[in-house]
Amino acid sequence: MRSKRDESWLVLGSLVSGLAALTFLAASSRSLGLDQFRQIIQIWTIWALSAGSLGFSVQQHVITSAGTYRGVFQALRSQEVLRVTVPLMSGVAVVTTIWRTEIFGDSSTIWPLLATLIPLGCAATSATRGLWAARRKFRFVAFLSAFENSLRAVAALVLWLFDAGPGAFALAILLGFGVVSLAPRPSLSVQEATQPTTRIYGSAIAGLLAYATLVMSPMIMAVKSANIIETSSTFILLALLRTPYQLSLGLVPKFAADRTLGNDRTGGGSVTSRRVPGSVRHRWAVLLCIVSGIVAVTLGAPVAVQILFGDIVAVSVMQSLLATTATAIAVVNIVLVVSASTARLDRQLVTIWVFATGLGVAYIVLAPAISLTSMLCTVGAVELGVATGLLFVLLHHRVSPFVGGNDSTPDRRKWTNAG
Repeated sequence: MRSKRDESWLVLGSLVSGLAALTFLAASSRSLGLDQFRQIIQIWTIWALSAGSLGFSVQQHVITSAGTYRGVFQALRSQEVLRVTVPLMSGVAVVTTIWRTEIFGDSSTIWPLLATLIPLGCAATSATRGLWAARRKFRFVAFLSAFENSLRAVAALVLWLFDAGPGAFALAILLGFGVVSLAPRPSLSVQEATQPTTRIYGSAIAGLLAYATLVMSPMIMAVKSANIIETSSTFILLALLRTPYQLSLGLVPKFAADRTLGNDRTGGGSVTSRRVPGSVRHRWAVLLCIVSGIVAVTLGAPVAVQILFGDIVAVSVMQSLLATTATAIAVVNIVLVVSASTARLDRQLVTIWVFATGLGVAYIVLAPAISLTSMLCTVGAVELGVATGLLFVLLHHRVSPFVGGNDSTPDRRKWTNAG
């Protein structure tokens, strides 16, 4: 019973976080207007990409390395966390510096600087949640998820009242990283690192590429000099539809902790973490719910966008359908990635996502001339669909697709739980 309550709290925390994020975006867009809002679009896109990638991999690493880290800063200095955080920071720095005028509509260096700090903040907040999850304090993990975006939402509402500029709203995004101050105190009884800590490059790359399909469209459109109305419309549609994905991502700490540390009820892997992949495969009721949800959200998303953001944006039903389908596939994908990452199939994860991304790029090159928004939404659905299908084959048939072996011999018990 406690396990179900923990999961309910995590879902609730993710839901509050998603609603707070929409509040921040609605307040900032109405306060700044379309031209200045473009800078917040890009900073928020970088935050969403960093949070989606590092939030999954760093949390899982800290949880599965239970007893290794005394606090947040020790986790941040670890080789595995630096290996995924520093490249992401470097990539953000290079891209936003070279194309800062196209991306932000401003040649000031302050925007690349703020953008580069965001992955570091996301790694710190992810480590904080991972440390609490390793202690099985899932309600506090839920509170941290909700509190982070709530800080940003409250700051945005205050800034709206004072008619602040885009720089202040960008700093409000950084304000959310203040939840790191609520990290558990360093433990004096921490174990020495006698057990090997997990490798996380596979889950980091998988998370990065998976989340990139859901968030990177506005930045690509800015570099391509797309119309600001189209860019804003795409950004807002994807931000609205990412909520279901965020809800599933919010359960990652519970899945990882149950698989690594055991479950209070079962003494082994979580019943939930074992049941979810099976239900995706075998239960038609789940498929029916997914299809029904896609239809409902497809019809409701354009209306919700108009209510929240006014007439400055316009979203078609077809674009909503493509984006909703991509999001639904992403929800299934995150469950399969958790199972594959727990089984330490890092090389296979990387191979699958590189292949899927290659197909997405090929589609962009060969696709007929359609609107940029529709094309990018289609690419997201194609990449996520292919990656999810290959992950399903990998876990269900227990085979290694393509070439290459594992970084370590997977535990057969984990294979059983995953499959």
